[in-house]
Amino acid sequence: MQAITSFIAKLGEMKTSHSLCPLGVVMAFASFVVAEVIHVPSDYPTIQAGIAAAADGDTVLIAPGEYQENITLENKTIVLGSWFVTTQDTGYIARTVIDGGGKTIITVRSTVGEATTIAGLTLRNGRNGIAPRARIRILYNHISDCEDAVDYSKGSGGLFRYNVVERNRGEGLDLDEDVELAVEDNIIRNNRTDGIEIRLQKYGGPRLLLAVRRNVIYGNGEDGIQLVDSPDSSRRVFYIERNLIFKNAFAGLGCTGEGVTRENYEGADVLEPIYFLNNTLVGNNYGVTGGNNLLALNNVIAGTKMTAMKKVNGRSLVAYNNFFDNGLDFDRCNQVDSTIFYAAPLLDNNYRLTRASPGIDAGAAFFIWQGDTVLNFSRRDYNGAAPDLGAFEYELPAAVAASIFSAMTAELPTLLSNYPNPFNNETRIAYQAPASGPLTLKLYDGLGRLIRTLVNEEKPAGVYSIVSWDGRDDQGVAMAAGIYFFELQTKSSRVSQKLFLLR
Repeated sequence: MQAITSFIAKLGEMKTSHSLCPLGVVMAFASFVVAEVIHVPSDYPTIQAGIAAAADGDTVLIAPGEYQENITLENKTIVLGSWFVTTQDTGYIARTVIDGGGKTIITVRSTVGEATTIAGLTLRNGRNGIAPRARIRILYNHISDCEDAVDYSKGSGGLFRYNVVERNRGEGLDLDEDVELAVEDNIIRNNRTDGIEIRLQKYGGPRLLLAVRRNVIYGNGEDGIQLVDSPDSSRRVFYIERNLIFKNAFAGLGCTGEGVTRENYEGADVLEPIYFLNNTLVGNNYGVTGGNNLLALNNVIAGTKMTAMKKVNGRSLVAYNNFFDNGLDFDRCNQVDSTIFYAAPLLDNNYRLTRASPGIDAGAAFFIWQGDTVLNFSRRDYNGAAPDLGAFEYELPAAVAASIFSAMTAELPTLLSNYPNPFNNETRIAYQAPASGPLTLKLYDGLGRLIRTLVNEEKPAGVYSIVSWDGRDDQGVAMAAGIYFFELQTKSSRVSQKLFLLR
């Protein structure tokens, strides 16, 4: 335990050098490279004054220091951040502090554009750290000692990635109304209530996609992730995959009904589809409670004090999971017993599989649930005969390892994940050339067949504009719903990323 604590503490402090910062961070700001940069306080004495002076597409850079302000973003699309945005030096995150004085630190109105970005800041002592009312990007921030770190409300969402969220008095992330959000590669720890709380209020518009991927969620005073259900089904789908969720006081994933936010372990019959794939849950009070339409596949759930899975039933299915040393493994669940492992998972101090683990090559690469193919891993996703169980693939090659640990410590030419992901009609991909030379950006289907070539040319080193994919192949034929991959290849390296196309 000492090893994992010190390891995550090192990530949480975010005091790494240039070489430990993912090179792809600057891709988030690729569309702003020709816009004006406004400096605070050298150009304008306050952050809000700098924002007011900025035009659409500008970047407002905040010099190191401590500021006590309450900021509003509205009517324009800008990047707001520390010198980290231009230098990639993570030391500027801790040195650029905005104190909210008990009021919301950054309010984001519905009038901003989706490319609005908040990056590389320490936000503390606010009612809310950030209160978005639009879909934006929140990247590489440290948010602490607020009521809720981020309070997403009606019409908001976007991308929340590479942040540290800790010691907040309420939830780490609080989602209400029609939020569509990807929460990826974050550390969410030691918040007083839930790490992430999602309320499923009545909603009947276009389908909302909520993805929680590759996060470390631990030490929270209630649930790691909580879904608060409302009567009837709404048009939402959840992808909860490759997360490490450990030592939360209540449930790793808890479902409550009728708008009840206090976890009561009822195991509510949430009707929305939940894909709970390749997660590692260790040492929580309960593992997973509830879900009437939940697929639990390729997970490791161990050391649960009470019940590992409770009332995961109805149309739900539990298969190819490893259960060990739980107070009770199942209570009224739809498990496929022939696929369940009960041996010790043999995890190391970082909750990764060790060489002798029975979870290696024990997962399902291809699975049909309710008549649909819902999982079809490519060889790019796993190493061996089949996917491993849990959040971390054993000895997956560094170039394709997609976890917070590799993402925040690997020095690789990195793709910024496509956004939105999953997507319906169009997704956008930003990319980077780490050195001059030939570069290709190609799309493959789940079986590794080439679908479309987006870029194939000589490129000088640098960051390039976002490329769009409309879900069609090189002949213009619309592709079927499923899992696809885009791959960036240069003369020295290759990086791939999974994406989900829905129809």
